[in-house]
Amino acid sequence: MQVLDRIFKELAGIDPSRLSEPVLVGVTLKPNQTAIGELPAELRPFMLLKLDYEARITLIEETAEAEIAAIDSREQADKRAKELANEHAVLATIYDAIGKLFWAEVRLTIPAATGQPCIGIAENWQVYSEDKELCPHCGIKHPSMLLDLADLPPGPSSPLEALDALLRP
Repeated sequence: MQVLDRIFKELAGIDPSRLSEPVLVGVTLKPNQTAIGELPAELRPFMLLKLDYEARITLIEETAEAEIAAIDSREQADKRAKELANEHAVLATIYDAIGKLFWAEVRLTIPAATGQPCIGIAENWQVYSEDKELCPHCGIKHPSMLLDLADLPPGPSSPLEALDALLRP
């Protein structure tokens, strides 16, 4: 469970002072977006961790070529390119896992998000729904997002609780 262990460890390491800082400054609602709630405090570390991973991935993408070009030895340059490619792949995999957990939690925590095919986060922790049939993040309609969670049988109250139940004997 390397990925989950890493995510939980990094979530625990989020500096609590960051939770009160403004995030996504300038990301305001567009005419086709409707505010449907505020991201609960317990989900904010997920959002911050997601943003941290996004920044780390972007840094590799923006600096890798110059870093490799500055290495004189072709052999060392090839070695560094492979290291950066591997690091990028690991970060992207974890970023994807964080995103899936985060959006599942948002949908389960904010009742108005249930059944919305496209949701997002704007400035000041606003959760919004977007008037689109297709989600711009993945370009496909998600039938699972259209389920009414009230129709599901009782179970864990969150994906993290479900994961915890699976991982614990």
